[in-house]
Amino acid sequence: MMLSAVLSVLVFMRLQRFHRQFTLELKRVMYHMESRISRYISGTIRSLPSVHAYGAEATYASFFMELVNTSALASITAHTSSLWLSARFGLFGAWALSLSASLCILRAESLPPAIAGVALLLALAMAELLERLVKCTVNVATQLAAVERISYYSQLQPETHSLADPGNSLPSPSRSLQRFIPAFTSPASWPLQGPGSPLSPEGPPQVSDSAWADYLQYWPVKGTVEIRDLGVQYQPALPLALSGVSLKVPGGQHVGICGPSGSGKTTLLLSLSHLVPCRNGVIAVDGLEQGHIPMELWRAKICVIPKDAVVFESGSVRLNLDPLEQYTDVDLRAALQAVNLQSSITSLDALATGLGPHKRQLLYLARAYLMQSRIICI
Repeated sequence: MMLSAVLSVLVFMRLQRFHRQFTLELKRVMYHMESRISRYISGTIRSLPSVHAYGAEATYASFFMELVNTSALASITAHTSSLWLSARFGLFGAWALSLSASLCILRAESLPPAIAGVALLLALAMAELLERLVKCTVNVATQLAAVERISYYSQLQPETHSLADPGNSLPSPSRSLQRFIPAFTSPASWPLQGPGSPLSPEGPPQVSDSAWADYLQYWPVKGTVEIRDLGVQYQPALPLALSGVSLKVPGGQHVGICGPSGSGKTTLLLSLSHLVPCRNGVIAVDGLEQGHIPMELWRAKICVIPKDAVVFESGSVRLNLDPLEQYTDVDLRAALQAVNLQSSITSLDALATGLGPHKRQLLYLARAYLMQSRIICI
């Protein structure tokens, strides 16, 4: 009986190790494919007008079926591995029962019938118990794969130049302000006007941190966007999505960027919004490079109006226009009037429900009007 127990434990450990590794990898593939299918469905829904315009329904449907087939293949393989494990433990139980019965027959003269019956009963139940134990351990390991994905996202490096991080303060004025502030045209209250100012012939003096902060408060003034030799790469192993892009858009100009699907229009917008890091090249607004400006400040100065504008439907119009409560009701009503929404929205406390896509975009435009954004991307 001890020999049977020792052999059972050895077989159990080997099957458990093999089945656990195999099932865990399959579970990871299933989670990955579910994420890809979800992203593909949401992206296709947003791009439906373009898909219909180019007649690419068959292409999109074919690729979607490939994703579904890959996900189904992983799921079927996981179910098949569970059946394989049950079959192996069934054979193992029959072997353990045969071994116990053979030992009982060999020692039939000295072994009481009651003990022999208990041994056979335990040998029969041992295989089922070990199978349940293996399946429970494997199930716990596969469920922890979700925790593994959460742990992966929690260990991602945070974005740099964040004002929320105490270690990331405003850039040094000696590095940035003295280079670009001579082109700044400030209001009469600008603290650096007069003799010895950066606009004087003597050149820019040493500027204090408070003056640099005041300058950033008014930046950008013209909204001139300059891109020099821009290269964007989403992942280190992937090729460059944009390479060698250079352009200059003077402030106050209306510029449209056209191109077929996949030409890099969205990538250019993401890089301008500081959502995708630049592999090489420079993006500058009014002479200030992207890397010299805190991230929150850079994104706050650029207004993006997406095609599918999202609003907080459970919140009021005031919340959607001014979530940080920085403006008065007079300013909010002036912004709505500027975009011709005053007739559609009678009260600032009304819920932002029932607004169509066009009116949602106008709501975004009213927010840009409030913020006095010099750069608006539609």
